[in-house]
Amino acid sequence: MSPVPRSRRARALGGLLALVLGLAGCTSAFGGEDVGDPAPVTVSGTPPAGRSDPATSPALARFYRQTVSWSSCGQGFECAKVTAPIDWKRPATGTFQLAVARTKATGKRLGSLLINPGGPGVGGAGWVKQAAGTFPDALRSSYDLVGWDPRGTGNSSPVRCLSDRQLDEYYETDATPDDAPEVQALVREQRAFADACRQNTGAILRHLDTI
Repeated sequence: MSPVPRSRRARALGGLLALVLGLAGCTSAFGGEDVGDPAPVTVSGTPPAGRSDPATSPALARFYRQTVSWSSCGQGFECAKVTAPIDWKRPATGTFQLAVARTKATGKRLGSLLINPGGPGVGGAGWVKQAAGTFPDALRSSYDLVGWDPRGTGNSSPVRCLSDRQLDEYYETDATPDDAPEVQALVREQRAFADACRQNTGAILRHLDTI
């Protein structure tokens, strides 16, 4: 693939910004010394007023009651795929596979800690495998660390648009048109890009956003 000018690369990526989490603060919060067993946590099973628990919906029962099959994927982690609806409001629309990875608690387990590095557009399953060792021992002893690739990223039905060759041609489009023909060319390339994303990604594309 040919080198891409920085300005054009930035335009194509649309300002994608990966949020880097500072785990040093998390380490210092534990004081760097033995803090003993964490205090027990009381969890309420009551939904907010005026809302119902989606886990009780018959239409969503198969997603909440599914059995996840974990298998070793290296570095002391287990990986799996979880089935989720493309549209939670209309589960009959279809499903996709959500990629998850976890490392189990090393001591007395209290539960699972789900970790998302942010983004948008950043997968979390591979990230948690790289970052797990930086978490305090007290936390790792009590909680499974679980990372996942949000829908449309990583191995969770990632967005697919253009091939490498097509991207090369796309990057050659003048991003700062000076006349009507150049404006038309830019609009044409942008529409072709969007059409390719829709065609190569499928139905889930309409349900990918930061929400």
